[in-house]
Amino acid sequence: MTRVSISLIVAQPRGMDAHPRHLDAFRSELDAGRGDEILVESASETWTLAPQLWARGIDRAGGEIVALTLASMAPVPGWAAAVRDAIGGGVAGVGGAIEPGPGLTALDWAVHLCRYSAYLRPFSNRLVSTLPGDNAAYRRGEIERWRPLWAGGFWETEVDAALVASGARLILTPAIVVHHGHSAGFIDFCRNRFAHGIRSGQSRRKTAPRFTTAVRVLGAPLVPFVLLIRIARRAASRGYAARFLASLPFLLPFLAAWALGEAVGGCRSRETGLAARSGERG
Repeated sequence: MTRVSISLIVAQPRGMDAHPRHLDAFRSELDAGRGDEILVESASETWTLAPQLWARGIDRAGGEIVALTLASMAPVPGWAAAVRDAIGGGVAGVGGAIEPGPGLTALDWAVHLCRYSAYLRPFSNRLVSTLPGDNAAYRRGEIERWRPLWAGGFWETEVDAALVASGARLILTPAIVVHHGHSAGFIDFCRNRFAHGIRSGQSRRKTAPRFTTAVRVLGAPLVPFVLLIRIARRAASRGYAARFLASLPFLLPFLAAWALGEAVGGCRSRETGLAARSGERG
């Protein structure tokens, strides 16, 4: 197989700690002499989110494969080789596992389970409709066709939906693994969940019937508990029940912030307020 170059975009939203050793681990996976590169995009504004930072990085990237992650992630050995292997054979994008790193606090576990419970191993290699943006890679040519969609921010769920609708293949594989370390404080992550919830609500509003949108908005108080049950089942099935219970004081507010944001977004016909400011500052 012909070797293809990787541009890794590392997003560091405001409030997220920098992990130099994580960057060093990614550098050890890549070969700058053969076209690989790491582009770190840091936010100076509170409401600049990872998708805006990824879009910035993609604009600067020169690799045939564009990989996305956060400054809180570190790769396991063989990460880059696994990306190249998985994205062959006409595959447009690949994603992998996001495992807990060592030394996580109860707050860190709440962040991890809130965001990544669906990507804890074990799981099977399979076609999917969306990828985990914090450990994903795409063929540059595939996403360039959808540049107007992600120019203001690479929201992976929206880009993935467009790719799949056009007949592209997305694969989730347990072979591509990163470890998630300490990422954000309690207030910063609540803000993050609220802003992402707004975007999700706005996106759903564009395509869903008004009645469905109204039901989702009115049912927002139930959403945190539905999500909590789903996360609890995933955590228990992978031996993390104790970690789940310890994280509850933080996890419930995170889920509530998401549900509130999605309800607010569902009431808006266009981007305003916090979500709009995040896009303007991206």
